[in-house]
Amino acid sequence: MLSREELDRIAAAEEKRLGVGSREFIQCHNEIMELIDRARRKGAAADGKADHECQGRYGSAGSV
Repeated sequence: MLSREELDRIAAAEEKRLGVGSREFIQCHNEIMELIDRARRKGAAADGKADHECQGRYGSAGSV
């Protein structure tokens, strides 16, 4: 089992290797997050459209 100090050294080495906190890392992170936001907005819009189309075909959930 690794000690806390060994784990801290491993984490620090990985952060350095990946460039965590560097301008390039932050830019890449922001680009990925923007892509995720766009995909979520598209998914929500598609869900709303599908709900509207279903209501048109089958009536709203509250209709008798």
